[in-house]
Amino acid sequence: DFGINGVSTGGQSLTVEAASARAILPAMGQQVALDQVSIASQDATLRGSANVTDLDATGTLVVDLNSASGGLIEVVATDGDILFDDASSISGGEQLVLRTVDTSGSTPRTVRVGEVGTNGRLESLEISSDNAELWGDILTAGGDIGVFANVAVRDSITLDTQLDGAGGDAGDVRFAQAGESFDAVPASGLVLNIDATATSGEGGEIVLPTGFFQGFDQVTLAAGQITLDNDISIEGGLTLIGDIILADTRSVDTNTDDLGDSGALNLTDAIFSGLTNDLTLTLNTSTSEAGFTSGRVDLGGFEDGGDRSFVSGVQVEAGGVGAGAASNDVHLRRDIRLDGADPRFVVLTEGTLFVTRSSVIAVSLAGDPASMGAGGLIDVSGVGSLQAGEAGAGLSLVTGQEGEIVLGRVERGSESLASLMLDSASGLNRLTDSVEIYGAATFRGDLTRVEQTLVIDT
Repeated sequence: DFGINGVSTGGQSLTVEAASARAILPAMGQQVALDQVSIASQDATLRGSANVTDLDATGTLVVDLNSASGGLIEVVATDGDILFDDASSISGGEQLVLRTVDTSGSTPRTVRVGEVGTNGRLESLEISSDNAELWGDILTAGGDIGVFANVAVRDSITLDTQLDGAGGDAGDVRFAQAGESFDAVPASGLVLNIDATATSGEGGEIVLPTGFFQGFDQVTLAAGQITLDNDISIEGGLTLIGDIILADTRSVDTNTDDLGDSGALNLTDAIFSGLTNDLTLTLNTSTSEAGFTSGRVDLGGFEDGGDRSFVSGVQVEAGGVGAGAASNDVHLRRDIRLDGADPRFVVLTEGTLFVTRSSVIAVSLAGDPASMGAGGLIDVSGVGSLQAGEAGAGLSLVTGQEGEIVLGRVERGSESLASLMLDSASGLNRLTDSVEIYGAATFRGDLTRVEQTLVIDT
């Protein structure tokens, strides 16, 4: 029930040393801010908010208002930093805000945290500063995680806003505004997992200021909703899970500097839609460096998301584009339905396009297969071959009126397509290579053009 304050002359500091004991601290600086607060304790409990110039801490800190209803603890550093040791731990069932203020407007300030919520999940966490250093996992119990700063991730970390198996909704994960960075330091070898999914409630949203994940070998983003406000560039693998919304025409590149192997792109459990009409998505896992391999692509679904728009165009590039560079495979795992002024689906790789379940690729859909719009292009002639990825899989390629479908080589691999349909309505089907399946092959359109001597074997 007490507080610790400075006096009006200012400049007072507080050092708490309890290296092998527990320290319980009340609110600090609520009437007159303290200058420097240093906490070195095996187990410290903060029972109130703090206004300071600088705060540094080591050991374990529990934020606890000693109230059954929970509440907010805010630590504000004015013209200073908030620095928790990189091996420190923050836990407790409260909402925690760590904020720096620079009154001069010219000196960047920093918030540094180690593990947060690993020994007891926080209700929520907000970090607001010029710079933020993240050294450990951040876990909340259904509340939001907000980091509004230039972010430097110093180790492989997980950000998770709901305990697996717990009831209730997951919180959002939001990062800095556009123009602020999100980098791994050191610039290689780190893994980033952001999980805003819920077992029984609604998933949260992930909001990213930038799509440039410098220095991460693998990034996994899982949420109820992820809005792509920017292109995504990474020198490694990327997994997206949830409803993925394009805010504008976007690209995803897993080999930004085009050196070495490209990262894999796993979109198996992603469903894409657009905020507006006529948006396109380019997925690039190619490499041009001799002796290295492009990244595998697992494609998810493309729908209208109910109250959103269809994506208009998708282009997948997983080929080795330079001499001696190897291509990789593309796996079709869900239906792809596109619509717009110039709808198109194109795959470019010397690897194999695998159909891993019976799937439909439909362009110029207009929301209903029974009312196809005009035009559209499906071009899968730029792949090494098209094969079934599992027994019984079939593929239907459908365009609107006067559309065009271009089909390359279809082979029997370890499994064979059970059916194949090309339906360009009153348009054109172009066959550029032989077709081998075990099942029905159906061609619908005003014209099916055979561009070389080939075999259709069912």
